[in-house]
Amino acid sequence: MGLVNYETVKNAFIAWQALFYENLAKPSGINWRDFVMVVPSNSKEENMAWVGDVPAVEEWVGPAIVKQLRAYKYTITNKVWRAGPVEVDRQEFEDDRLGMINPRIQDLALSFDRHLLDLIANLIINGLGTATCYDGQYFFDTDHSEGESGAQVNKTTAALSKISFGAALAYMRIVKSDTGQYLYPTPTHLFVGPSNEALANELLNAQQIIVADTTIRPNSNFISTLGIKPVVVPQLSGSYAAYWALLDCSRPIKPFVVTWRIPPEFVSLISPESDSVFNEGKYKFAGRARYNAGYGLWQLAHGSTGAG
Repeated sequence: MGLVNYETVKNAFIAWQALFYENLAKPSGINWRDFVMVVPSNSKEENMAWVGDVPAVEEWVGPAIVKQLRAYKYTITNKVWRAGPVEVDRQEFEDDRLGMINPRIQDLALSFDRHLLDLIANLIINGLGTATCYDGQYFFDTDHSEGESGAQVNKTTAALSKISFGAALAYMRIVKSDTGQYLYPTPTHLFVGPSNEALANELLNAQQIIVADTTIRPNSNFISTLGIKPVVVPQLSGSYAAYWALLDCSRPIKPFVVTWRIPPEFVSLISPESDSVFNEGKYKFAGRARYNAGYGLWQLAHGSTGAG
């Protein structure tokens, strides 16, 4: 490249910045946006108490009764996240060896996709533990109750099987809002760990099943007609290997929420006066964002620890 100055580095930065944003716009693999409601955020935290206020349809026979929001308090606090920095030595510019930087910039952008999937997987793990949602109950629990809903269940300890899947589906079919009306969840995704991947694909896609007496019954697996997709996340491994969760992600309000304060942006340290450039001859690039993930409607999810 020959002469290296601020302008040559700045031009490279502009090209890498464009590459970064181009890859942000093209999620690869599992798309985290399928599972969350994205809430634009304008402050350090967002109050999600309104999530539990599901409106009811009633016959209009007189003045409307204004429904007060229930006394829920649930906030999601935005956090600052960083990917990188990527360091580029001045000698790389001098020797015109920048070709291998592009894949690193692309991966920098994709790392935010992976991180948001990490957050979603952790919501499932923690929800099967002691993490609470808007009603003050554990997200996955055996005794949710609000308003006129009656006692409701969205948690089990059963290992994944045709029987336990059917039981989870049955519980989801009868879930109610706080006004006592059925919510009609339609499960769309089954989250499992790698050790349950083969079983999940068999449950969701196989056209026939073999019953206890080894008899093969063609077209006997009704689950395969529901169009539910398996989602395999590596976080459900080790002590969480048996965990699984059935989710309805088809609605505007979803089981999980991402508060979106500052989308991922490309930042750099390329000034000749900076310590890293002047003293070390190193230019630095990174991704920065502000967001966080939390719980939406527990009524659209059913989970299990698989402990038996």
